[in-house]
Amino acid sequence: AMNRLTTLRLEEWPAEDRRLWQSACAPSADPWSEAGRASQLRPHTRRNYERAHATWLAWLQATGALETELAPLARVTRERVVAFVAHMQALERANGTIAQMLMNLH
Repeated sequence: AMNRLTTLRLEEWPAEDRRLWQSACAPSADPWSEAGRASQLRPHTRRNYERAHATWLAWLQATGALETELAPLARVTRERVVAFVAHMQALERANGTIAQMLMNLH
């Protein structure tokens, strides 16, 4: 059991998660492209989004649910999100902190 929140370093992320994140962070000349969307965020916000995903991935890995063959969104289920929230509650994270983590993850 995890007794604290941990994160996966970017180089430990599943290949597709890493590819999508790096694409989102790379500036794009095409304003309609999904690529580059995160490049327009403030660095602090971008770090918060990356940390939220890194925390989610670490939790999935620790619970045996990090199915790397699935697309990142396919790993998101109601049951997993409920269990992830319960984990953060068990670690006595404030409701506002949990809500912010979920918004960043979204």
